[in-house]
Amino acid sequence: MIQKLAYADLKDGMPTIQQLGPVFQMNRMQELVVQVFEPLDGDQKTFNDLIIAGPAETREEATAIVDSVSRNSERGLLYGIK
Repeated sequence: MIQKLAYADLKDGMPTIQQLGPVFQMNRMQELVVQVFEPLDGDQKTFNDLIIAGPAETREEATAIVDSVSRNSERGLLYGIK
């Protein structure tokens, strides 16, 4: 299942919503991957570098979770991850 991670804020008295990235989960949240949108400059963002996966105690465990969720996600692959 794919969800979106976002937060709300006020800027000059106006509400704004900032998307932080997609959240992929499998097996009722037993495996979770978050691809974080990182600012490049201004409004331009990318999600190629920062990935949070869990539960994991090592990088290898986290990589295995990313691979598992990627294989089983609705899109077939996480955005740009092979």
